[in-house]
Amino acid sequence: MKLYTTGQGHWAGTQADARKVKREQGLPCELYEVPVSKQELLAFLNTNEVAITQREAPRIANRVVPKHTMVDDGSCPSLEEVRKQDPTMNESKYPSYKRGWLQVKNKSKRG
Repeated sequence: MKLYTTGQGHWAGTQADARKVKREQGLPCELYEVPVSKQELLAFLNTNEVAITQREAPRIANRVVPKHTMVDDGSCPSLEEVRKQDPTMNESKYPSYKRGWLQVKNKSKRG
């Protein structure tokens, strides 16, 4: 999927919106390829978070910021332990399971 970004927090979904950002912000936009395959898109979304900033053009003024770093204290069940409960679990699905497990655990510690 093609998006346009200034590299300074402004994102646009079309060339017309990119031109509008350039006019309003005085910053040129460059093409940014966002992955569309499920696995790559999930990795992109889990690594980055789009945050809307309150500026003159809040619907366009987005930036990608890293999410909180998750602490892995080793308490997440291993692949073998998860397979006992879910025989369909495999090596390619386990990283996503672990990431979700850590997000829930770390969120409960923060909140």
